[in-house]
Amino acid sequence: MPRNPIAPSYKKLVESTKSKMHEHNQYMAISYQAIKKSQGPI
Repeated sequence: MPRNPIAPSYKKLVESTKSKMHEHNQYMAISYQAIKKSQGPI
């Protein structure tokens, strides 16, 4: 396998993007539930 200097930092970038997406998805789910509760039955 050829040595690739970009690979380790790319891996870190992917990991941080994944965790940011996870946090974002949790935030979206929580705010969606809050909106549904505040509006009551539609």
